[in-house]
Amino acid sequence: MAPIEWVLVPLILVILFLSGITLRPKDPSLKTSTIAGKLAGFVLFVLFVVSQKGHPMGISFTLPDYGVEWLPLLSSIVLLFLFARVLEKLLRTRLAGIVAMFLVAAPLITLHAYVFLAPYRSTIVYLALGGTLGALFEMLLFERDPVSTRTHSTQKEQPR
Repeated sequence: MAPIEWVLVPLILVILFLSGITLRPKDPSLKTSTIAGKLAGFVLFVLFVVSQKGHPMGISFTLPDYGVEWLPLLSSIVLLFLFARVLEKLLRTRLAGIVAMFLVAAPLITLHAYVFLAPYRSTIVYLALGGTLGALFEMLLFERDPVSTRTHSTQKEQPR
């Protein structure tokens, strides 16, 4: 069980973080909003870490006994499924920066809390895995290519 908890769960969170960092909306006019959102995500992460100063923190490798936590699991599945449904539409607006901020801050804060806040580890596992599952369900059911919402600024669409 330890490889799942100390390799796969952090790996999923890192992949989610990388998806936020590499996010680029199709419309080049939204580049500033997206960059600002990514930077705001880092600022939110730093604010979270600084706010934890008074709380006891330390790396704990003890593995809690996981019972199924239905509320975090089901709520994160539903919320991230719905978020993924509107993601493509949001990336066409100025809200792309807010999406980028969320996609950068949430995995960083979750990873930090997972490693340093042992009492919340079980809830964090269910939130992270449920949210990932919800987003994947949306892609599975609606066959949206996750790469289609991303483009590189150096690429130009070729006329067909």
